[in-house]
Amino acid sequence: MQETVGQHIERTTYTTTSHELVPSCTFYRPDGEPAADVAVTAYPTMVEAQNAAISRGTSAADPVDDVADGGVVLVAEGSTVLAVTSGRTLLVVTINQASSLEAREIAAEVAPLLG
Repeated sequence: MQETVGQHIERTTYTTTSHELVPSCTFYRPDGEPAADVAVTAYPTMVEAQNAAISRGTSAADPVDDVADGGVVLVAEGSTVLAVTSGRTLLVVTINQASSLEAREIAAEVAPLLG
């Protein structure tokens, strides 16, 4: 993948997760700084996954209802965290830009893989 969230990507690392099919991954810019991180965690129940998604936000977080089962997105200066669930799986996308658009695009690509 040459470009993620509008940035050139030099390398990608993958980490085994508690989800049986999908690893977590981090995309790095040529200067070695992370551009985006995609974390996947399976929980025992859907409610636990939903609570974990909600806990990623604050009162400043906006709801997300157009990706998987929904969740929250928190845009801050220089970063964005989007946390949504798909069944009992939590998907957290963190990017180094203050834009929910790119985080939503990444989540929309990954969420269907969660089953």
